[in-house]
Amino acid sequence: MKHLRSLLTVALCAALSAPAWAWGRTGHRLVAEVAWDHMTPEAKAQVQALLGKESMADIASWADAYLAGNRQTMQWHFVNIPPGATYNRDRDCRCSPG
Repeated sequence: MKHLRSLLTVALCAALSAPAWAWGRTGHRLVAEVAWDHMTPEAKAQVQALLGKESMADIASWADAYLAGNRQTMQWHFVNIPPGATYNRDRDCRCSPG
């Protein structure tokens, strides 16, 4: 009976909880830090030339903030890659407005 009560409590909490913003500011920052650690020195230099004094981690959630008033850019915010595939710009990137 105790297990059933626990299971019902968990199910009720899950059913009543608000949708989660899974990435959020912290998640974006963490991914940017991991990405930075895996970049070549040449890639880091190019990114730093674009960002100036800011780091990738500092600006990682910028697109989320921008999206709030600019829904037309939503398709620029992410890329859906089929399971088991690698990124293919021609297939995966919606890089232009439209």
